[in-house]
Amino acid sequence: MYPPAGKGILVCMQTYDAREHFEQFLASKARSATLLDASSAVEYAIDFYINVRADDVDVDDDGDMLLFQWGTYDWGNGPAFEYDITRQLVTETSGSEDADNAFWQLSLTLQYEPNDETQALGSGEKWCSGLAEIDELREVIETAPATLYARRSIPRTVKLHSGPAG
Repeated sequence: MYPPAGKGILVCMQTYDAREHFEQFLASKARSATLLDASSAVEYAIDFYINVRADDVDVDDDGDMLLFQWGTYDWGNGPAFEYDITRQLVTETSGSEDADNAFWQLSLTLQYEPNDETQALGSGEKWCSGLAEIDELREVIETAPATLYARRSIPRTVKLHSGPAG
Protein backbone atom coordinates (compact mmCIF):
# COMPACT_ATOMS: atom_id res chain seq x y z
CA MET A 1 0.00 0.00 0.00
CA TYR A 2 2.83 2.42 0.78
CA PRO A 3 5.53 3.38 -1.70
CA PRO A 4 9.24 2.96 -1.10
CA ALA A 5 10.98 6.24 -0.22
CA GLY A 6 11.65 8.48 -3.18
CA LYS A 7 9.33 6.69 -5.63
CA GLY A 8 7.10 9.75 -6.05
CA ILE A 9 3.87 7.84 -5.40
CA LEU A 10 1.66 9.56 -2.88
CA VAL A 11 -0.93 8.09 -0.57
CA CYS A 12 -3.71 10.40 0.62
CA MET A 13 -5.34 10.33 4.02
CA GLN A 14 -7.76 12.27 6.17
CA THR A 15 -6.30 14.10 9.17
CA TYR A 16 -8.25 12.06 11.71
CA ASP A 17 -6.72 8.87 10.22
CA ALA A 18 -3.10 10.07 10.53
CA ARG A 19 -2.14 7.70 13.34
CA GLU A 20 -3.64 4.66 11.61
CA HIS A 21 -1.89 5.56 8.36
CA PHE A 22 1.43 6.10 10.13
CA GLU A 23 1.14 2.72 11.88
CA GLN A 24 0.34 1.06 8.53
CA PHE A 25 3.23 2.92 6.93
CA LEU A 26 5.60 1.60 9.61
CA ALA A 27 4.15 -1.92 9.32
CA SER A 28 4.85 -1.86 5.57
CA LYS A 29 8.49 -1.42 6.57
CA ALA A 30 8.29 -4.11 9.28
CA ARG A 31 8.52 -1.50 12.04
CA SER A 32 6.52 -0.52 15.12
CA ALA A 33 6.49 3.02 16.52
CA THR A 34 7.20 1.88 20.07
CA LEU A 35 10.42 0.15 18.97
CA LEU A 36 11.99 3.03 17.04
CA ASP A 37 15.25 4.67 18.01
CA ALA A 38 16.02 8.36 17.43
CA SER A 39 17.48 7.90 13.95
CA SER A 40 14.71 5.70 12.61
CA ALA A 41 11.98 7.81 14.26
CA VAL A 42 13.13 10.89 12.36
CA GLU A 43 13.72 8.96 9.13
CA TYR A 44 10.25 7.38 9.10
CA ALA A 45 8.43 10.52 10.25
CA ILE A 46 9.99 12.54 7.42
CA ASP A 47 9.43 9.76 4.88
CA PHE A 48 5.78 9.58 5.96
CA TYR A 49 5.47 13.37 5.65
CA ILE A 50 6.84 13.29 2.10
CA ASN A 51 4.86 10.31 0.84
CA VAL A 52 1.54 10.44 2.68
CA ARG A 53 -0.39 13.65 2.26
CA ALA A 54 -3.56 14.80 4.00
CA ASP A 55 -6.21 15.82 1.53
CA ASP A 56 -8.35 17.78 4.00
CA VAL A 57 -5.77 20.54 4.67
CA ASP A 58 -4.52 23.58 2.78
CA VAL A 59 -0.79 22.97 2.36
CA ASP A 60 -0.29 26.47 0.98
CA ASP A 61 -1.56 27.96 4.26
CA ASP A 62 0.63 25.96 6.68
CA GLY A 63 -1.94 23.18 6.85
CA ASP A 64 0.66 20.39 6.96
CA MET A 65 3.84 21.06 8.92
CA LEU A 66 6.54 19.16 10.79
CA LEU A 67 7.91 20.18 14.18
CA PHE A 68 11.16 18.89 15.64
CA GLN A 69 11.46 19.64 19.36
CA TRP A 70 13.33 18.60 22.48
CA GLY A 71 13.55 19.45 26.15
CA THR A 72 13.03 18.19 29.69
CA TYR A 73 9.42 18.33 30.83
CA ASP A 74 7.25 16.98 33.63
CA TRP A 75 3.71 16.26 32.48
CA GLY A 76 2.70 14.80 35.84
CA ASN A 77 4.62 11.52 35.81
CA GLY A 78 8.03 12.89 36.72
CA PRO A 79 10.55 14.65 34.50
CA ALA A 80 11.73 13.18 31.21
CA PHE A 81 13.95 14.41 28.41
CA GLU A 82 11.82 14.35 25.26
CA TYR A 83 13.04 14.07 21.69
CA ASP A 84 10.03 14.58 19.45
CA ILE A 85 8.92 14.92 15.86
CA THR A 86 5.34 16.06 15.39
CA ARG A 87 3.24 16.46 12.28
CA GLN A 88 0.71 19.25 12.65
CA LEU A 89 -2.29 19.19 10.37
CA VAL A 90 -4.75 22.06 10.20
CA THR A 91 -8.04 21.04 8.68
CA GLU A 92 -10.24 23.43 6.80
CA THR A 93 -13.02 24.43 9.18
CA SER A 94 -16.49 25.75 8.58
CA GLY A 95 -16.50 28.33 11.38
CA SER A 96 -14.89 29.63 14.53
CA GLU A 97 -16.65 27.03 16.70
CA ASP A 98 -14.63 24.36 14.82
CA ALA A 99 -11.30 26.17 15.26
CA ASP A 100 -10.24 24.25 18.39
CA ASN A 101 -10.64 20.94 16.57
CA ALA A 102 -8.95 22.17 13.40
CA PHE A 103 -5.41 21.66 14.72
CA TRP A 104 -4.37 17.98 14.84
CA GLN A 105 -1.01 16.59 15.83
CA LEU A 106 0.63 13.23 15.27
CA SER A 107 3.52 13.10 17.71
CA LEU A 108 6.31 10.55 17.94
CA THR A 109 8.05 11.18 21.26
CA LEU A 110 11.10 9.39 22.63
CA GLN A 111 11.52 9.90 26.37
CA TYR A 112 14.83 9.52 28.19
CA GLU A 113 15.86 9.64 31.83
CA PRO A 114 16.80 13.24 32.59
CA ASN A 115 20.35 13.94 33.75
CA ASP A 116 22.89 16.75 33.83
CA GLU A 117 23.63 16.32 30.12
CA THR A 118 19.97 16.55 29.07
CA GLN A 119 19.54 19.55 31.35
CA ALA A 120 22.45 21.24 29.56
CA LEU A 121 20.78 20.58 26.19
CA GLY A 122 17.92 22.86 27.22
CA SER A 123 14.96 22.92 24.91
CA GLY A 124 14.33 24.01 21.35
CA GLU A 125 12.29 23.54 18.23
CA LYS A 126 12.38 23.83 14.47
CA TRP A 127 9.31 24.07 12.26
CA CYS A 128 9.13 22.87 8.66
CA SER A 129 6.21 24.40 6.78
CA GLY A 130 6.41 22.37 3.61
CA LEU A 131 8.24 19.94 1.37
CA ALA A 132 10.59 22.67 0.12
CA GLU A 133 12.02 22.95 3.65
CA ILE A 134 12.66 19.24 4.27
CA ASP A 135 16.39 19.39 3.53
CA GLU A 136 16.81 22.32 5.92
CA LEU A 137 14.90 20.44 8.64
CA ARG A 138 17.06 17.36 8.10
CA GLU A 139 20.20 19.47 8.47
CA VAL A 140 18.95 21.05 11.71
CA ILE A 141 18.03 17.64 13.13
CA GLU A 142 21.30 16.05 12.03
CA THR A 143 23.44 18.73 13.70
CA ALA A 144 21.35 19.30 16.83
CA PRO A 145 23.13 18.37 20.07
CA ALA A 146 19.84 16.78 21.19
CA THR A 147 20.09 14.39 18.24
CA LEU A 148 23.64 13.41 19.13
CA TYR A 149 22.47 12.62 22.67
CA ALA A 150 19.33 10.75 21.56
CA ARG A 151 21.22 8.60 19.05
CA ARG A 152 23.64 7.26 21.65
CA SER A 153 21.05 6.79 24.39
CA ILE A 154 18.27 4.28 24.88
CA PRO A 155 14.81 5.78 25.32
CA ARG A 156 12.84 4.60 28.33
CA THR A 157 9.62 4.93 26.31
CA VAL A 158 8.51 5.73 22.78
CA LYS A 159 5.03 7.15 22.45
CA LEU A 160 2.84 7.76 19.42
CA HIS A 161 -0.03 10.15 20.03
CA SER A 162 -2.60 11.64 17.68
CA GLY A 163 -5.48 14.00 18.28
CA PRO A 164 -6.65 17.58 18.39
CA ALA A 165 -3.93 19.95 19.62
CA GLY A 166 -6.33 22.48 21.11
